[in-house]
Amino acid sequence: MHLQESEHYEHDLDVVIDMLLDDDYQRRKIIDLRGGRNYQVLSHKKEHDFFHMKVQYDEYVQLPPNFPARYKKYVNISNTYITTVEWQLDDSETKIGNVIIEIPGLPLTVYGHLELKNCSGGCERVVEIEIDYKLPIIGRYISRFFSGFIQQSLTEEYEYNCLLLAQHKSIH
Repeated sequence: MHLQESEHYEHDLDVVIDMLLDDDYQRRKIIDLRGGRNYQVLSHKKEHDFFHMKVQYDEYVQLPPNFPARYKKYVNISNTYITTVEWQLDDSETKIGNVIIEIPGLPLTVYGHLELKNCSGGCERVVEIEIDYKLPIIGRYISRFFSGFIQQSLTEEYEYNCLLLAQHKSIH
């Protein structure tokens, strides 16, 4: 299953990438925005041209009332997420990122490709998501459910980012 979203920010690439790579931003996004619990940084590396962070956290999942009972055994009410984020920072015009979200016990993995580049009036972040399911029938159904959850999460994250950037603008 494939999702794509394009987001426009009224700040230049350097301001947005600084926010996205901030350790506190990563933690606040998971805890404040997603209601995550038990947040832990598993690995972290930040250099001039490369960023890597792997985190683990727990998050509640709200299943829709019509979610089939036969698939509920594959989706826990609370799941552990292991998220790896990496950015290539060597190009001054475009930053390329990759995200992998693993949910132990769930027959799917989420892969994200991110591109951040300057454009007229700020910068644009293009997010492409691919959901890879391991069990053909079950995984396909669960990935459809998670694609809606991911789409909602992307929208909420964009709004959260805009709010943080607006606060940044008022400080500077």
